Amino acid sequence: MNRNLKMWLAGGLVLLIGLGPAATGQEDEAAPVGSEVPYRQVFVRKQFAELVRRMLEVADLLAEREPGTARAIRMAVDQAQRAFIEENMAKVVEHFGKGLVALAQSTQADVVKELKSVLETLERGEVRTADEQKIRDWKSFLQTIQQLIKQEDQHQRDSRLAAEGEKLGSQMQKLGQKLKDIIERQKQLLRDTEKLPPAEDAAGKLAEARAAIRKLIEDETKLRDATAAATVGKLLLAAQEQDDLKQRAEGLAKKLEQLGGDKGVAAALAKAGTGGSEGASGGNAAKAAAGHTGKAAGAMGQALDKLNKTDAAGAGPHQDEAITALKEAEKALGGGMAALGAGSQAGQLAKDQTQLQKDTQELAKVVKDAASAAEAMGAGPQDASQGQPGNLDRAAGHMGNAAEKLGEQNKQAAADSEKKALDEMEGQSRRLGELARKLAEEARQADLTKQKTQQDQTAEQTGQLSKKMEKSSTKEQKTPGQPQVASAQGSMQQASKQLGGGNPGGASGSQDQASQSLREAARQLDEAIRRAQDARQEEALVKIEAILREILKSQQTITGGTAEVYNERKGQKYERSELVKLAELADGEGTLAEKVAHALKLVKDEGTTVVFPVVLDETRGDLSSVQQRLAQQQAGPLTQSIQQGIEQNLKDLIAALQSEIRRRRQGGGGGGGGGGGRPPLVPTSAELKMLRSRQTQIYQRTLVVNAQVASGELAGPEAKHHHDILAQRQGALKDMTAQLKAKMGRQ
Repeated sequence: MNRNLKMWLAGGLVLLIGLGPAATGQEDEAAPVGSEVPYRQVFVRKQFAELVRRMLEVADLLAEREPGTARAIRMAVDQAQRAFIEENMAKVVEHFGKGLVALAQSTQADVVKELKSVLETLERGEVRTADEQKIRDWKSFLQTIQQLIKQEDQHQRDSRLAAEGEKLGSQMQKLGQKLKDIIERQKQLLRDTEKLPPAEDAAGKLAEARAAIRKLIEDETKLRDATAAATVGKLLLAAQEQDDLKQRAEGLAKKLEQLGGDKGVAAALAKAGTGGSEGASGGNAAKAAAGHTGKAAGAMGQALDKLNKTDAAGAGPHQDEAITALKEAEKALGGGMAALGAGSQAGQLAKDQTQLQKDTQELAKVVKDAASAAEAMGAGPQDASQGQPGNLDRAAGHMGNAAEKLGEQNKQAAADSEKKALDEMEGQSRRLGELARKLAEEARQADLTKQKTQQDQTAEQTGQLSKKMEKSSTKEQKTPGQPQVASAQGSMQQASKQLGGGNPGGASGSQDQASQSLREAARQLDEAIRRAQDARQEEALVKIEAILREILKSQQTITGGTAEVYNERKGQKYERSELVKLAELADGEGTLAEKVAHALKLVKDEGTTVVFPVVLDETRGDLSSVQQRLAQQQAGPLTQSIQQGIEQNLKDLIAALQSEIRRRRQGGGGGGGGGGGRPPLVPTSAELKMLRSRQTQIYQRTLVVNAQVASGELAGPEAKHHHDILAQRQGALKDMTAQLKAKMGRQ
C-alpha cells in the first residue's frame, strides 16, 4: 500500500480510537447530566461515516493503478460494516440517553476494539482470502461467546443466591447444629477412652501380630504388582525381595505359633469364648493365624522358584495365593481381638465410635451437597466441593482409626485419633457457621433491579453478536452456532422479565438455558474452526509438497550436470562450452533458491513446525552458496556434496509431507482444537526423523570439508567459513532438539 495513503487512512482511525473511552478516562464513571460524552459520541460517529465514505472513494480511484491497495481498503470497510461499528456508535448515544451508562461503556469498548482490528487490517496491507477471513471471524465470535458464558454464569449465580440463599443458609445452620451434637458425642467418647483401664497383655500381643501381618500383605502386594511389569533383569531383584518376604513370613508363623502356646494369651482367649474352633467364634486365633501365615510362606517359596527362572507370569498366581492366606491370618487375629474386646469397656466404646463414624459419614455427604450448592451461588468454595476430602471425611477416617485402636485396647492411640477427629469437626463447624451467615446476608442484600440491568446488558451484547454472526453467513454456509446464540438472547430476555417481576428462581432457570445454548454455540464454532483449519492446512501441505517436488526434480538435473561438467574437464581447466554450462547451472541454482524462499514463506506463515523452517532456510543458503561456487568455476567434490545435501533435505521434507497427506486423506485428520492451538503441519515424529537425517548430513559434510582441507583444496578463510557453517548447523540442531522435546512435553 502507498505509504502516504496508508498513513492518512490509519491516522483517521487512530483519531477515532483516541476519542473512545480509553482516551476520556471516564469509562468507569457515570456520565453526569450535561456531560459532553454523549455529544462527543455523536461527533465520532459522523467522523467515522465520513472516513468510510472517503475510503471507498479512494478504493475506486486505485482500482486499476493499485488493485492490491484497493482490495485492502475495501476489506477494511467490509470488516467495519460486518462489525456494525457505526450502528454500535449510535447505540452508545442511545444508551447514554437512557441513563444506561454501564451498557454504553461496554458497547463503547467493543467499538474501540473493532476499530483497532480495522486499523490492523489497513496497516498489514495484505488481503485475506475468504477462508482466512472466515476463520478469523469465527475465532472472534468464539472468544465473545466464551466471555458471554462467564457473564451469564455469574448472573445465574446471583439469581440462585437471591432465590435460595436464605433457605440454604437456614439449612447450613441446621447442619451446623447436627455437627455440634456429633462433636459433643465425640468429646464424651474421648473422656471415656482416657478413663479406660490398662489393656490386657493378650490384646496387645495380638494387635502387634496383626500389624506385622498387615505389613507383609502390603509388601507382598507391591512386589506382585512390580513383578508383573518387571524386565528380565529386574526379575532377579524381585526374586531376592521375594526370598526376604518368605523368610519374614516363616519367622512370623513361628512367632504366632509361640503366641498361640502362650498361657496368658490362651487363657484370655478361652475366657473370651474362643476355645474350640478357629477365628472369632473359637479356637486359638494366634494358632489359626500361624497356619495361614505358614501357608503364605509356602506360596512365596513357589513364587521364588518361578522368579529365579525369570517366569513372572508363573510367579503371579503363587503371590496371589500368599496374599490371600495372609488376609485369612489377619482375619483370624482380628476375630480373636474382637472376642477379647466383646465384653470389655473398650469393646463397647469401639462400637460406639464406629456408630459415630457412620453418623459423621452421612452428615459429610449432606454437607458436601450443601457446600456445592453454595459454591454454585458464588458463596464457596468449600474444600468438600472441590473433589478433595473435606473436614468431616477426614474426621470420619480418624474415628475409624480410633475404633480399631479401641478394639486393640490401645487407649492412647485411640485417644490421639479421637482428638484429631475433634479438630477436623470443629474446623468444619466454624466454616458452616460462616457460610450460613454469608448466605443469609448476601440473600438479603440481593438487588434484583441491578441484576435485571446487568442481564439486559448481556442480552444486548448477545443480540449484537447474533447479528454479526448472521451477517457473516453466506449462501453456501451459515455461521455455526448462530441459531443457538439467538436462542440464548431470547432466554436472557426472559430472565430479565422474571427478575423484573421479582422471580429470581425462574430467572435462574432461564439463565441456565441461555448458558447451555451459548455452550452449544461454542462447541459448534470450535469444531467448525478445527475443520476449516484442517482443510487449509491440507491445502498448504499439498501446495508446499508440489513446490518442493518441482525443486527437487530441477536440482537433480543440476547436480547431474555439475558432476558431468566436472568429470569432462581437461586437467584443471574448463573449455569455453563447459564454462557456459557452469554459468547456466549457477543461474539454475539461483532460481531454485528463490523458489525455496517462497516455500519457506509458506511454512513460516503456517507457523506450526519447528524443523521445516530451519531446514528450508539452510537449503536456501546452500543453493546460494552452490550458485556462487559454480559461478567461480568450483564444481568439485565439496560443491557436489552440498548439492547432494540439498537433495536429501528436499527428499526428507517431501517424504514427511507426503506421509502426512496420506494420513489425513485416510481419515487421520489434523488432530487440533479449533479455539486452542492448531495441530502441527506434520507430526513431531516426522520432525524427529528429519533431525536424525540432519545429523547424518552434518557428519558427512564434515568429512568432505576435512578431506578438502587435508588435500589443500580448502585453506585459510574459506576452510574456516565452512567449519563455521557446520558449527552453526550443529548448534541449530541442538536448539531444534530442545524445542521438540519441550513441544512433546506439552502434548
